[in-house]
Formats: sequence, C-alpha cells, structure tokens
Amino acid sequence: MGSSGIGTFFVIALAALLLLQAVFMMRKQKQQRGKMMDYQAALSVGQKVITVGGMHGTVVRANEGSVDLEVAPGTVITFDKLAIARDQSAVAAASHPEVEPESPSNTSEAVQQDSSENESAPRDRD
Repeated sequence: MGSSGIGTFFVIALAALLLLQAVFMMRKQKQQRGKMMDYQAALSVGQKVITVGGMHGTVVRANEGSVDLEVAPGTVITFDKLAIARDQSAVAAASHPEVEPESPSNTSEAVQQDSSENESAPRDRD
C-alpha cells in the first residue's frame, strides 16, 4: 500500500466522520421538533407562554390549529399554534437561578478583614 492508499483511507475516514456527525445532528433536531410539537399540542387554558416573536401571553382558548392569547387585560390575540415557542415559567426559572445567600459569619469575617486592611494602609494627610 503506497502513500496514495493511505491518503485515500484518510479521505474516506474523514467523509465517514462528517456523514456520521450530520446524521446525529439531524436526529437531535428531529427529537427537538417532536418535543416542540408535543408541547404545542398540549397547550391548555391558563398556561403562560411566549411566542416565537417574543409576545408574552396567557392561553384563554386553544383548538387544533390556533391559540387565543390574552396579552393585556381584555386584549386577546389569535396565534397559530406553531407560533408558540416556550413556557414563561421555564424562562423565568432560567433567568433567575436560585443563589445561595452568604452566611452571616462569612460576611462579617469579610467586613472585619477589609476594615483591618484599611487600618494598616497608610493614609494621605493634607
């Protein structure tokens, strides 16, 4: 097997890897699309949602192909179900992760350390 045989092997291996990557990406997209279709089919009255265009609203009526969203008190807009992108509660949870508050002992220790550093630091006097 000469150098052309090795080069051909690497080209075939590279092409196979690229093809494999494309297959996995398409499979993942298909799964995500399926989850989205299931979510849109299960929309229920009272659910707070966000549309693809970013409109926030509450579902007041849902039928097979469309959803009526109340976007302001007394203002109802009809959207195609495919325009519903996600649930508001999921977005709120992602944008406001729970942060553990610092314990008082850690905070007071930090304040004491800062004040002791300030006392030892030389001060400019005019």
